[in-house]
Amino acid sequence: YRNLELLHLASSEMHAHPTLDETLVLNVTIVNRAERNQPYPALQVTLFDAQYQPLATRIFAPEEYLGRTSSAEAGMPPGAYLPVIMELLDPGEHAVGFEIKFH
Repeated sequence: YRNLELLHLASSEMHAHPTLDETLVLNVTIVNRAERNQPYPALQVTLFDAQYQPLATRIFAPEEYLGRTSSAEAGMPPGAYLPVIMELLDPGEHAVGFEIKFH
């Protein structure tokens, strides 16, 4: 079972890393609104400039953002809220916006 339409991005925020130069911190919370387990999605992160032109795009597999303590094979439980924190290379001062898509 897989229904990306029942995954919801409850929150998203990006800021400069407090101690690492040229690093951004991405905080997102994903919610599974399905009534059953479904696979964790891949996350496509796109950074944009002020004219909404893409500067960088990357798709992160669940294994990349879940960390070593989680098992991606188990799937995301129904009603679960999943906080995700990732450190990303900052493409420079022109990056002023971002977008997250599920794959």
